[in-house]
Amino acid sequence: TVIPNGEGAGFTPTAVWLDEEEHLVVGSRALSRVRSDPDNVLTGFVKQLGSGELLRFARSSQVADPTDLVAALIRSLRADATRRLGHYVEDAVLTAPSRFGPKQRQALAVAARKAGLVYSPLLQEPIAAALAYGGPSEGATWLVYHFAGRSFDAALVTREGGVVEVVSHAFDDRLGGDQLDWEIVRKVFVPAV
Repeated sequence: TVIPNGEGAGFTPTAVWLDEEEHLVVGSRALSRVRSDPDNVLTGFVKQLGSGELLRFARSSQVADPTDLVAALIRSLRADATRRLGHYVEDAVLTAPSRFGPKQRQALAVAARKAGLVYSPLLQEPIAAALAYGGPSEGATWLVYHFAGRSFDAALVTREGGVVEVVSHAFDDRLGGDQLDWEIVRKVFVPAV
């Protein structure tokens, strides 16, 4: 079941905005500021988990670790779930792209703890997606793919002995929904105009 966020939407964009009072705003409200205040909106920072890179907001020259930004998103999702379910949420299964290495997985676990989650095992996104649709039947193999805004992730997922696992995976950080959107604009809308 998809739990709607505080705005009633079934998803929360991975975006943060540092407002004029230097409060961190997450999700759709942050993403809506991309055009009006682009130097103070950060997106795509999940890719930088575990890199040690600090990101900067222009307004105050304030820097942020991607782990802290992900923690802010998780904290927001946790608060939405707590409100919707009517009880305090302290445990959650988190999903991570299958391309995440040990440093990125560790940084995601740290972000979960910073967000107040006590127990948060990580599950690869292709497995989570396969399980959400019932998973492949015994001995079957599925190709599961995911277009994020800025990346493409594909995995072969199988079930053997009742266990669902990723057999192989590949990703491309230069191909994603953003690039597809612009190709549609370039090849369909621009010629039409």
